[in-house]
Amino acid sequence: MPFIRRFLRLMTLVAASAAVAAPPSNSPPAAEVALRVGDRALSARQYKELATALTESTNSRSFATDESLLKSYAETALLADSARRHDVDQDGVVAARIRVAVDAVLAQAERDRLYRAAAVTDDDVRERLKARPGEFDEYELSHIFVACTDQSTTSGNQSQRTLSQSQRRSQNAALARTQQIRAKLDAGADFDTLARKYSEDKSSSEEGGHLPGSLGMFLAPEFISAIGLLRVGEVSQPIRSSEGYHLIRVDAHIVATFTNRRKMIDAVLRDEAVASSVAAITRSATVQFNEEALK
Repeated sequence: MPFIRRFLRLMTLVAASAAVAAPPSNSPPAAEVALRVGDRALSARQYKELATALTESTNSRSFATDESLLKSYAETALLADSARRHDVDQDGVVAARIRVAVDAVLAQAERDRLYRAAAVTDDDVRERLKARPGEFDEYELSHIFVACTDQSTTSGNQSQRTLSQSQRRSQNAALARTQQIRAKLDAGADFDTLARKYSEDKSSSEEGGHLPGSLGMFLAPEFISAIGLLRVGEVSQPIRSSEGYHLIRVDAHIVATFTNRRKMIDAVLRDEAVASSVAAITRSATVQFNEEALK
């Protein structure tokens, strides 16, 4: 997915630049041409600007040495120049697509500007860390999951689909089963072995119930309140979720501090500032659709 997002962003940027930026009318002297693509001759400055734009979109180490990236740009630029010669850019729909592409690039550039301009101080970071304890803590967890079906459970969720009708059980039955598993742990049974045998979360059971690492902000509130009381290696009592019951073991817990989370919290606060600015811009504008005008 990250590659696809980078590729789509690249194609949007290339399309916008190729559609709007016609070949420079005043080409640099031949000795100063850093890149030539058809009728386009880019000076060192123009090349560096283009390289920066494209490498930022693709995380490529160097536009000059990335043959596939250079080829993609050249192909798009040459096709765009050919389209202009044939007045393709004068077509109404094509012109609209160009505007959409340009707007997308400008909108992202404005988001980037707002992000950089956000006034976030170290005191702001400390205040957020203090106001939301545990949100930026990092956890490594394992769990044993027992599913149940009752009126509060969504029948179409993934957990329920892994169970046959005969395996589905009431909340009380699921709790009783979870307590039985907990009793085995108290008697000295190995957590990983029990997870492989009893856990109904098939995505983690084969790994001994181990879950991907997560920040506290991405964990369900009922999990946070329970694991916050546990030391590393300890297992919770049965925890009720919307899908069933969980026994959760804390495998690792990195407590958030100003030192180890400063950059992360700074980024979160800047993202929130951008979202607030975008919302304000949207609220202050008139957005109105007149369906009658299309009739």
